[in-house]
Amino acid sequence: MMLYTDIYSFTPTGKIENDIKAFLLKYNKELTYKHSIRVAKEARKIASTYHVNEEKAAIAGYLHELVQSFQMKIGLQLLNNLE
Repeated sequence: MMLYTDIYSFTPTGKIENDIKAFLLKYNKELTYKHSIRVAKEARKIASTYHVNEEKAAIAGYLHELVQSFQMKIGLQLLNNLE
């Protein structure tokens, strides 16, 4: 369960953009990283338009693909451990 262990041993720096970049690029998810950056920027614009918290909107943009990117891999690892 290497990925599972890596996820829980990852120590964030507190700068979400840097953390997402480091984490996704570690797993060769460059396209996911670039997509998340674009979504975060767009989320900030939308939040500004509607006068809601821009930082929270950007964080949602950064994180929205994270689970999807890894849920299949984690699921397969869990199944392999059952055998």
